[in-house]
Amino acid sequence: CGGVCVFIVCQNEMISQDRLEKERADAKNAVEEYVYEMRDKISSQLSQFVSEQQQEQFSAVLTAMEDWLYEDGEDVSRQVYVDKLAELQKTGEPIKMRAREFEERPGAFDTLGKTIVHFRKIVDRYAQKDEQYAHLTDDEMKSVSGHLENKQQWLHVRMADIAKINKFDNPPFLASAIHSERAALENLCNPIVNKPKPKVEPPKETKPAEQPATAAPEAEATPEDQGNGSGAGAGAAPPEPMDVDLD
Repeated sequence: CGGVCVFIVCQNEMISQDRLEKERADAKNAVEEYVYEMRDKISSQLSQFVSEQQQEQFSAVLTAMEDWLYEDGEDVSRQVYVDKLAELQKTGEPIKMRAREFEERPGAFDTLGKTIVHFRKIVDRYAQKDEQYAHLTDDEMKSVSGHLENKQQWLHVRMADIAKINKFDNPPFLASAIHSERAALENLCNPIVNKPKPKVEPPKETKPAEQPATAAPEAEATPEDQGNGSGAGAGAAPPEPMDVDLD
């Protein structure tokens, strides 16, 4: 193929180099953007989720990273930038996480609390002989009550744990753990309280026994029938006329 093949190879190499250069530039920009983002946020919207000492230390690290980008880090490989970003994220991401958890945790607690209340109302309705739950057994409802007590205790303990820490401390558990506890409670209780009522077979209709056919009684003769020659005398010859002596 001669010169055509050489041209194609050179073109492919140029495309590959352009791609690699773009990836390297993107990695450098990611570091730079993270420096600007975190330096601004730890002094504003994220300030309550970082201690004063940590804020000072992290600010110094961010400033040093910015200086490096425009000096020794002006033209290094992509992997170096990736490693530098990961180094910054070890400090920055936990700060973001604390803020995110602070926002999500109250809603998660509230949802779990409402779920507990929902099932408690069902237990109360069962105790009041509500027809909707009359087919459930005492053992089944005792099981539901036990699950509710366990989750209520878990909720109280976890809320107390959160009340003990500062906003700039990492939480001992995540909001996702609260959602998992709610889902577990629903999985335990729903199959019981939503158990369908047993089907009651309708009574079968019984057909009355067939009575044997009886002959219809003969109709009695009426006076009219008798006058018309019907009845026992029906069909007899009329009496002969008697001879009358006129002398």
